[in-house]
Amino acid sequence: MLLNELVLYINMKDMSFKKITPRIKCKSDYLSMILDIMENIIVHDNDIILNGKISDNCNLAITDDRAYVKFDMNKIVSISFPFGYSKEGSIFHYEKDIIEMKTLSHLRTLLQVVNSNGLSSETLEICNDGVDSDSDEYITDSDMKLFTRILLIEPSYIRYDYDERNCNEYTHPLNHFNVNYTESSSYMLGLKRRITLKEFIKIIKGSEGVVQLKYPSKTNYRLCKNRLKIFLRRLVSISKWVTAKTK
Repeated sequence: MLLNELVLYINMKDMSFKKITPRIKCKSDYLSMILDIMENIIVHDNDIILNGKISDNCNLAITDDRAYVKFDMNKIVSISFPFGYSKEGSIFHYEKDIIEMKTLSHLRTLLQVVNSNGLSSETLEICNDGVDSDSDEYITDSDMKLFTRILLIEPSYIRYDYDERNCNEYTHPLNHFNVNYTESSSYMLGLKRRITLKEFIKIIKGSEGVVQLKYPSKTNYRLCKNRLKIFLRRLVSISKWVTAKTK
């Protein structure tokens, strides 16, 4: 049975949990995150709740072709994850391809070679240099085609941060979304308060209506500025009055 929704509850500090990096800066980081998520799900297959109710206590949730990873109360990441999972054999499916642990190993090797040498017609040759064609480590044309197709997936990267260290009311809100990952296309959306994993998922899915953004108007800014001026004038007047009375 192929399922696209699952929930995983596990201590991310567990030695058997493959560490996932919350920040990505390029497409290869996105692919690495996908592979780490898949490996954790396969390794912790017995801890998975298929079609389970998502709560704020879970660490990893897959729903509506998206993966949500909660690192702690202050950081949650969501990425595009168009893969189905089958507990029978602990394998993933992507279109017509089957992805198992051996496939993940091949994709990681391809990723390492591409990161070092770039993607070229010689990539397979470099990966299989000195590897026997009958070995489990031998990477096939099918692995290569799967790798390139996954690279074409739109990451749709969104990260929620509660960031006290860099907090600035106007340029770096305490609660915010970081959308996209490259410097040329990333941007930040401020939030009024801390949100939970369930709230994050509801915002992305739009299951309770579209979230409305409220942009601070110039009128409000000018009003606050004028009120501050009036307050300072009164403060100066009071100060002068008190000084005169004490002489």
